[in-house]
Amino acid sequence: METINGGTFNIKLSDLDKKDQIAISQAYNLENHNWSENYYTDPKVTHPSTKIDVPIPKEWVSSCYANDVCPSFTHKVLQIFVMDEQSRIDEQFPHKYSVMLQDTDMGNYDALLTSNDWSEVIEFVNNYGEKNADK
Repeated sequence: METINGGTFNIKLSDLDKKDQIAISQAYNLENHNWSENYYTDPKVTHPSTKIDVPIPKEWVSSCYANDVCPSFTHKVLQIFVMDEQSRIDEQFPHKYSVMLQDTDMGNYDALLTSNDWSEVIEFVNNYGEKNADK
């Protein structure tokens, strides 16, 4: 069972084949996001070759910049980087997703979580504030 923005589905996104995952994710993102409101952080502009193949929760804000390896999104104090499989291979990363503290001082933060499992990323981000209120 998959929960996205309060809607519960009787399937896990990871149980679908890759083509269906991408189609569902793209339709969801198109329906729930208007990233074109800010040209400079629109992932279609900053990373035109990256295919965001996971549903980005609607409360996440695009913080994509062309100088980053991949698109990123912020939620509360976290910044979530999202690669597609081809970008992961091209950049020789062992993981598609990375979560770190939002970079507000141009510092260099270590990742709090790296994963190839989108469900793990969503769970981590959703639970981060409760378990780490003092950070």
